Amino acid sequence: MLNLLRLHDDAMTLEQELDLVWRPIFSGKVQVFGDTPSSLAPRVMVVEDPYQFRVTAEFPDAEVKNIRVNLTSEGLHISQVLGSFKRLVPLPTNADPSKAAATFKGGILIITVPKITEN
Repeated sequence: MLNLLRLHDDAMTLEQELDLVWRPIFSGKVQVFGDTPSSLAPRVMVVEDPYQFRVTAEFPDAEVKNIRVNLTSEGLHISQVLGSFKRLVPLPTNADPSKAAATFKGGILIITVPKITEN
């Protein structure tokens, strides 16, 4: 009887440890992608409306001085200086990167890229 109780206690400890590891991933607080399961990165979302593209990236507890945003012919490069997060967001041909704007508040980076207007 004592051995069964001990196994049960060990199983509960393992369940609790697994819960601590996997709960943030399955709750949507972090997004997992990349070559290995251990590569965790901030969530990045791209939304298109009739007038613009909006890219939103979450950087909880980050300071604006540690976030880099660059526009190149490949697209929008977003990186975090501290850590290993880098993301390339390709932009469609109807995007106008010359009029892009970015804001960073409360750990949320929002980049808007207007669409090219046809005259």
